[in-house]
Amino acid sequence: MLRGRPVTPGTLGATRPLHSIGGELCRPAPLAALAVLALNDHVLKGAGLLPGALTGKLSDFAGLFLFPVLLFVLLRVCTSSSRQRLAWASAGLTALGFAGVKLHPETNALVSATWGPMLLDPTDLVALPMVALAACWLRREPPAASRPARLLALMATSLACGATSRPQVHRAYPEWRLETLGARQLGCSRIEPWISKSGKEGFGLSIMARKAQAGDCRVEVVSAEAQIDGARFAAERTAPLELGHDDRFLYVPFVFDNQAQWNAGKRTGTLTVTLRFNGQITETLRVSMRHVFDAPHRHESGRAPIEPARPPLVMAEPDAGGGP
Repeated sequence: MLRGRPVTPGTLGATRPLHSIGGELCRPAPLAALAVLALNDHVLKGAGLLPGALTGKLSDFAGLFLFPVLLFVLLRVCTSSSRQRLAWASAGLTALGFAGVKLHPETNALVSATWGPMLLDPTDLVALPMVALAACWLRREPPAASRPARLLALMATSLACGATSRPQVHRAYPEWRLETLGARQLGCSRIEPWISKSGKEGFGLSIMARKAQAGDCRVEVVSAEAQIDGARFAAERTAPLELGHDDRFLYVPFVFDNQAQWNAGKRTGTLTVTLRFNGQITETLRVSMRHVFDAPHRHESGRAPIEPARPPLVMAEPDAGGGP
């Protein structure tokens, strides 16, 4: 007779029948997670059928439930630890690895180089509770399953967890960027400038603005000039804009032979924009900019965006002529 705590099916891992190893993967919950993971990674992502924010998180939720189950099955083969300890160990290791990929740049780069593109995105940690759900779910012994079914489930789960969705790759080009970004108050408005378009025929400056004080606030671009290593390029005229308490946008196009500037090795410049508010107050914005080229290819998925996402440009458009 054994002394101490009673023996239960989860107490002695070594007493578990060999025919049931891997049976966890044949149950409805991991099979459903497997289906969601495979469908989302290889069909839904990039297809435009669902919002990108949703497809970006679906795989995290499904994978963080499925991977601890797979890890549990693999560890169960080579250890006699209790079922409950292995369940929480599998969940903990999964959570630590996932957090490292999403929070630590060096870890992310290492995993991305060996496993495939991984986005360094702390918001993905919202799916971490799924590992705890998997650990609780693993506490129950699975029903017996046939050997072919267990083998098929193990192979499919391993492939789904090891494969990543095909990254969407687009060719990248040199682009102008402002060296100092951020909102600031000028006149009666609060503005934030950034270069939203950059191409062979110039670049486009976007200015997001909203009213910063009571009363009317009307903003217009009096003049705008880009000075690139001694050469000066004036912007096309834009229509004035009445500001409100919501964000509104000015678009200022600079049309010139930008390709020639790049080929000539011109990489730095200064942007000067003079704004008039309510027809009286004039303020000048001056900021440095650089002509940069990050990589010959850019991944739309699996890499952090180079510039922060911006709202679509609306409201004021150029009076005449097309921008770059």
